[in-house]
Order: sequence, then structure tokens, then C-alpha cells
Amino acid sequence: MELFFSAFAVVVSIVSLMISYISIREQRNASKSTAAYTYLATAETLLEHHPELFQLHNIDEKLLDECNVSHVELLYLMQTFVSSDLYHRVGQDKDVTLSDYRKNLLSNQKVQKVWKIIIRDRLLSPSRFSKEVDKYIKRQESLELGHGHRAPNNGMHPTADTKDVMNPTTFMSETDHDAMVRWQGYSREQRSTVNSLFLTYAAALLGLQSSILLSKEVTQVNWPWFFVAAGVGALLSLTAGCVVVLVRLQDARLTARVARFRVEHKSPSEIDALRRSTDRLGMWTNRLIPAQVAAFAIAAVAFLIWVSLSFSTKLWPVAG
Repeated sequence: MELFFSAFAVVVSIVSLMISYISIREQRNASKSTAAYTYLATAETLLEHHPELFQLHNIDEKLLDECNVSHVELLYLMQTFVSSDLYHRVGQDKDVTLSDYRKNLLSNQKVQKVWKIIIRDRLLSPSRFSKEVDKYIKRQESLELGHGHRAPNNGMHPTADTKDVMNPTTFMSETDHDAMVRWQGYSREQRSTVNSLFLTYAAALLGLQSSILLSKEVTQVNWPWFFVAAGVGALLSLTAGCVVVLVRLQDARLTARVARFRVEHKSPSEIDALRRSTDRLGMWTNRLIPAQVAAFAIAAVAFLIWVSLSFSTKLWPVAG
């Protein structure tokens, strides 16, 4: 039985380390995606103020005239298509479903032409999202050919959504906002690391204490209050760490839902409700992680005191 619990403690420690590694790796990937989106938004801001930069993508005035699209219209279409593509890339979605907003946008002849001639090959890389857009356009063209006419929507008429995007204040700039996004990514990564490490420490300490109690050589535990305090502290730390994992999982799901709702142009009230939920979950995370660390610190100190008192004769042998 003693051998079993010792082996169990080792297995728990190894599994915890593996979970820590996976969690840190996933968090780094999320941070990379966040940073990529930040710099993408910065590039779009530069394009907004310096349309001549489109020429770096081999997009000149002749091509714009061919598609009958202005710089502002192209910038808006670029922003809406690139943001949706990035959303599905970050989510690693295997199945991409176009929203009603996207389908309505793609029913416009001009949008279809801009997508095929400019955006798809010059501003995006092939992805599941781009393939789904191509499929939808082909279906639209087949339906139009079957009915023998084109959809009457031939112009780009800004809606409330387009006006918001065309407003320069909605574009992010390479200023304090970018630094904030980067440091938020670092902060999330560090919280994941701390949570994973102290989960491992707490599980290891409980495993060690279980091995001591089940050892045949130990017939009585001296100074039991410190031993029990160490066990309780480790258990509380482990519990807080597990709760943090669940809270952060729910937080990530709701955050992803907020992003999806923004892409699908859901009502502001729905988005605000989700944001309030994520704020509450973030508050719980910020409270539980210090509690997790503090509980383990108490456990570690209590266990150290117990070891010092129980093996004092070995630490400070008396002569004679």
C-alpha cells in the first residue's frame, strides 16, 4: 500500500507537470494570436491614413477602378473579412458557418468582385473561412444564372456597421493600447504558469504526507498539529487551483462567445451581458490565485516546522 501511494504521488506530479506544459503552450499560442491581431489592426490604421501603402500589396488605382471600389470601401471590406478569418483561425474551427451578416454582404456584386480580385489572393492566405466564402459566392452565382438575373444590390451603401468601422476612432493604433494588449497576454500566461505550478506542488505535498502516514516505519506522528495544518493547507491550495482551472475555462468560453457575437453583429445588450460575466470570472480568478499561493505557503511552512521538530535530533544531534 505504501508503494502504491508513493507511485500515485509520482504519477500525479508527472500529470500535473504535463498539464502545466500544455496550459502554458496553449496560453502562448493565444498570446501570439492576440499580438498578431494587434499589429494587424495597426497595419490597417496605417492603410487608412496612407492609402498608397496598398501598392505594396500590388493594389493600384487601376485595380480599384476595375472593381469600382474606393480606398475606404476596400479598407472596410479588408477589415471585416480579415477579422473573421482571424477569428476562425484562432478558434481552429473545423467547420466554418457564415453568418447572416456575411451572407448579406456577399450578395453584393461589388463585394464578390473585390473578394475574388483583391482580398482573397492579395490580403489573405488560404483558410477554411476563405474556402467557405468561395463556396457561397459560387452558389450565389449559380442561383443568379438559374434565375437569369443578377441581384439588384450593386453598390456599397454604408450601414450603421460600416459607418462605425469607417470611423477612424474605431481603428486601434500602435500606442498605449498595443502595450496593454501585449501585457495582458503576458499576465494571462503568468497566471496559467503560477496556477499549474502550485497545483503540482500541492499534489506532491499531499502525496508525500500520504506516504509518511502509510509507512510501516512510522508508528506515531509527533507534533501532529503542524502535520495536519500542512495537509489542510495543501488540500485548500489544490482545491483553489482546481476551481481556478474551471473558472478560467468558463472565462475563455465566454470571451470566445463575445468575439463571435461581435463578428455576427449581435445586439450590444447581449455582448455587454457576456462581458459582465467575464469580468466577474476574472475577478474570481484574481482572488483565487493569491489564495492558492497563500494556502500552499502556509502548508509549506507548517510542513517545514513539523520536519524540523520531528527530526530535531538528526538536525541538531546532542553530543554524548
